[in-house]
Amino acid sequence: MKRMLSIALLMLFAITSFCQKRSAEEYMAKSRHLRTGGIILLTGGAGLAVAGTVLILGDKSNLEYNSSNTLSSRTTTGLILIAAGTASSLGSIPLFVASRAMHKKASRIMRASTYLNIEQVPDLNMMGMHLQPFPAAGIKLDF
Repeated sequence: MKRMLSIALLMLFAITSFCQKRSAEEYMAKSRHLRTGGIILLTGGAGLAVAGTVLILGDKSNLEYNSSNTLSSRTTTGLILIAAGTASSLGSIPLFVASRAMHKKASRIMRASTYLNIEQVPDLNMMGMHLQPFPAAGIKLDF
């Protein structure tokens, strides 16, 4: 039991010690790639659905009465294209959601939680009023 517990703790330590944090630029790049993939899936799906609709509307064999109640191969192909286009368009939604999440993470990182910069404050003395520089350090806490 002690051996299993020590192995589990060792593995937990190994997993957490090798974790790397991504920079804001990496999150922004990931967000752009996900958004591009979502746009490609959405436009490709819309194109497939339009092509399927054109195939169905252009099929003249469905206008006349068919006693066997079967669809022509052109209409079947059109329906398959519409189904594939709809699936592709719906598949783009998770990519847009993940892209937005990556963008939020990047913006959260970009808003620095600690900073060190030079602030300027108006200073009034005998010579008049001028801006007096002074070093400032700050910590921002988000809740």
